[in-house]
Amino acid sequence: MNNWRWILILFVATLTFCKPNNENYQINGKLPTQDFDGEYVYLVPFENATQNTVDSTLIHEGKFVFRGSSEQPEVCILRTRPLLRLQLEEILIIKEPGILNVTLASTSYAQGTVSNDSLQKWKEVKSNIDSMFRQVLIQYKSSSDSLAKQKISLKLDSLKELSSNFNQAFIETNKNNTAGEFVRKILGNNLSKE
Repeated sequence: MNNWRWILILFVATLTFCKPNNENYQINGKLPTQDFDGEYVYLVPFENATQNTVDSTLIHEGKFVFRGSSEQPEVCILRTRPLLRLQLEEILIIKEPGILNVTLASTSYAQGTVSNDSLQKWKEVKSNIDSMFRQVLIQYKSSSDSLAKQKISLKLDSLKELSSNFNQAFIETNKNNTAGEFVRKILGNNLSKE
């Protein structure tokens, strides 16, 4: 009976001290080709980046990996050296527990954790609205007809409202995660009053 007690104590101790660390993150990256092998990818905090807070890893066989622990989710930028950014779009990501899969390309993409999936969707919708706005603005600037300009101006106002409503809804839906907090923070005074 005495041996069983020691076995039980050892078993409980093993469970207590060998718990997996739920604060670990892993960022798995891939690139469209192996042409960038030997280059570095940098993981840069969005705010207050210093030489000590920037991490880097080497691209090998068109892939890269960052691993670590993160007690608090943190918004970061994944980027390469400036000249390569003409081909590999830098991307905002949230360093948080879990596995994040990133594709660095002319249009970069991230997915795998709740906040990053939300942030990726926000970036895609925002990009589409911004693109439509730029196209309509070009039409407005190139038009010399005042009646046509009035109609185009209404389209611009409609797109602004669409953008504002989308951002408000995104922040409300994501108010309890880092993606929602980040969008609220960067848009700040640009959000319409409710």
